[in-house]
Amino acid sequence: MSGVSVYRAGEFVYQDFIYDDRGAGETPQVPGVPRPTGTYEYPTDPRYAGNAADLLEFRLKPDRNGLLIRLTYNSMIAPGLVATTVALGSSGRPVAWPHGAGAQSPAKVFVTVHGRRAEVVRQDVADSSSGKVKQVTVDHRRRQIEFRVPRSVFNPPEGTFRIAAASGLWDPDSETYVARSATAGESTPGGSASGGSELVNVAFRNAEPVEPSNPWRERAQAMALSQGDLSDFYALVDMGRLRASRTGGPGIPHLTGDLNRIVVSHFEEKQGRGGPHAASGVGCGGSRGPCDYSGRLQPYSLHVPARPGSDGLYGLILDLHNANQSHNVRAGTDHVRAMAREGYLVVTPGGRGPTYWYDGLAQVDVWEVLADVLRRYPVARDRIAIAGTSMGGYGAYKLAATFPSLFSALGVLVPCTSADVLWPGEPTEPASGVHTVVRRLMPSMRNVPTMSWVGAADELCGYSNERSVHEELVRLGYRTSFWTFPADHQTLSADRRPLADFLHRARSPHSPDRVTYVVRDRAADRRWGLEADTAYWLTDARLRDMSSSGEGFVDAVTFAAGGRATTPVGPSVTTGVLQPASSDLISVLPAYPYTREDLTWSTSRAEPARDLVVVRTRGLESIAVNLLDARLTCRAKVLVESDGPVLIHFPGCPLRRPLVRGH
Repeated sequence: MSGVSVYRAGEFVYQDFIYDDRGAGETPQVPGVPRPTGTYEYPTDPRYAGNAADLLEFRLKPDRNGLLIRLTYNSMIAPGLVATTVALGSSGRPVAWPHGAGAQSPAKVFVTVHGRRAEVVRQDVADSSSGKVKQVTVDHRRRQIEFRVPRSVFNPPEGTFRIAAASGLWDPDSETYVARSATAGESTPGGSASGGSELVNVAFRNAEPVEPSNPWRERAQAMALSQGDLSDFYALVDMGRLRASRTGGPGIPHLTGDLNRIVVSHFEEKQGRGGPHAASGVGCGGSRGPCDYSGRLQPYSLHVPARPGSDGLYGLILDLHNANQSHNVRAGTDHVRAMAREGYLVVTPGGRGPTYWYDGLAQVDVWEVLADVLRRYPVARDRIAIAGTSMGGYGAYKLAATFPSLFSALGVLVPCTSADVLWPGEPTEPASGVHTVVRRLMPSMRNVPTMSWVGAADELCGYSNERSVHEELVRLGYRTSFWTFPADHQTLSADRRPLADFLHRARSPHSPDRVTYVVRDRAADRRWGLEADTAYWLTDARLRDMSSSGEGFVDAVTFAAGGRATTPVGPSVTTGVLQPASSDLISVLPAYPYTREDLTWSTSRAEPARDLVVVRTRGLESIAVNLLDARLTCRAKVLVESDGPVLIHFPGCPLRRPLVRGH
C-alpha cells in the first residue's frame, strides 16, 4: 500500500508509490491529459530501465548492534548506478545533503548507499567521516540492498527519532549524484537543468495530494525537489512502538478513502518502464512490444468507503480509466464518492499504461488487480459491477461480454464502441480490427443489465456508434438504459449518483435460466491465459475451425424453474436534468438535461418445471454443460441443435449420463 507507514513484527516499514520517480520540475498540465509533475528523464542505457531510482520500500529494525535498514527498488539491473541517502536524527535546522544531492533537511547523520558501498557524513562531530557502515549486501532477485548502521555512527534514542530518505542516480567515478542535462543521453539524465535537486524519488510522502491532476502522486515531491528542500518529508520512528510490535498483531492499517495499492503481476517482460519503444495502440506485451509500465509490480487505485454494506460485505465497482489517463484519474472526485456509497469499493487498475484499450497485458492487469482486491477485502460476489469512461467504457463492454458471469451490472460514460477514436462506424471496419467492435459481443449481455451515458455531440467515440450498441441491446430484448445529454465527449460531467444507484441495485443471477454467449478464441489472448470460454453454467467452449472467423455462439435454456419467459417492456422515454459533478474531464456545463430510454423485463412462468435443457450452438467443436449448476439432474433430457458436430461434456455427472437428442 503506497504512501503508508506501519510498525510490524519489530520493524518500521514504509512503502512508497511506484513509477513516481519523476524528480524535480513542473510540467504544465494539459486539460484532459494529466501528466506527471516532475520532468526527470532517465539515461537511455538499458541498465537504468527507465526506472532505476524508483524507491519502493524502506524497512528499519533495531538490534543490539545498531539499525538494520533494507531498501527495496522497483527495478534493479546495475545497483552501483543508483544511490539512496538516509538522513538520521535532527539538526534542528536544515543542512545540506552530501554528494551533490542538491537538497537540504534537518539531520545529524547521512548514510549514502550505492551498490555494495556506503559512505557516512556526520553533522554532529568534527570528524565527519568517523564510523563505518559495514555488511552492505545486495539481493538482485528481490531488488534489495540491506545494511547496518552501527551505534558508533548513529545511536537511536529511547523515544523517537527522525528519519528521511531519497534516491537518485550515482556516478561511481566522481562519487556524486549524477547531474541532469537538458536532454537525456546514454549515461546522463535529462529534464530541466535549471536548479533544484538531483534526487529522483523521496520517501515518507504520506500526504501527497489526492486529485486527478496528480496522476502519479508525486506533485509534492516534485515541488520540494525543485526548491531543494526536503524538510517536510520524514518519519518519526518510535522505539517503544517498535518493541511493542514484536509481539503484537500484523500492524497493517485499516485505511479508508482514496488509496494506492500495488499488485504483484505474474508477468514481467522487462524491468521498469517500456522505454521509447514501448507499444502503443491496442494492447501491449509479447509481439506487440513492451508496456509503458512493464515491471513486475503494478499500481492501482482503490477507494474504500467508511463502512461495508449492512451484511458486513463490500460491493465492488471495477471502474476502468479513459485513454491518456492513469489509475488516479478519479481520485478525490464526486464520481468516486458517488460510486462508493452503499459500501462499495471503487477499483481502478493502471492498465499497464495510459492507452492500451484493455488488451494483452493491459487486460491481464485488470484481472490481477481484481483478484488482489478480492483476496484482501470481504466482497459480496453478487455485487461486483463494471464501469468505465471512453476507452474504459469500451473495456467495460468488452470484459463484461467476455466474462459475463462475473458482473452484476455495467455502467459506461461516453464509451468507445471499438478500440479506436474517430471511427465513423459500420460498415467501415475500424483500424483496430472488426473483432474490437463491441456490438458483435452484445448477445453475451443477456443477464447483465447496462446503463450508458452519452453526449449527442460526442466528437471522439461517436454518438451514432454508441446508439448502435443500445439499439442492438433493444433488438435482443435485453435490459438497457440509454441516457443522451446535450454534451460532447469532454464535457459530459453530470452528477454520477443515478449511475451509481443503478450499479448498486442491479443484479445478475448466479444461475440464469437462459445463457447466450459469443465465444471468442484469439491467440493474442491465449498467450496470457485469457480464455473466453465460460458463461455461467456453460464452460470450456471450443471453436470447431480455428482458421475461420475465430468466433462461435451458444444459446442454452434450462427448464429447471419452469421455463420462465422474459418479456421486454418498453423502451420507455423520460426526461430530466442533472447537476454537474467534479470530474477528470476538461470542463463542465451549468446543467445537464437528458433524455432517457429504458427497456426492462417482465418475467412470467411459461410452463411447469422439467428436467430439460435446450442447447443451440454455432461454430463450436465442444462445450461443457454443468447440469447441476443449471439446477438440473444428471438424468436430464438434453436437446441439441447445431450447425455441425459438437461434443458436449457434462461435468459432475461421471456415472449417470443425460439423454441427448439433437440435430
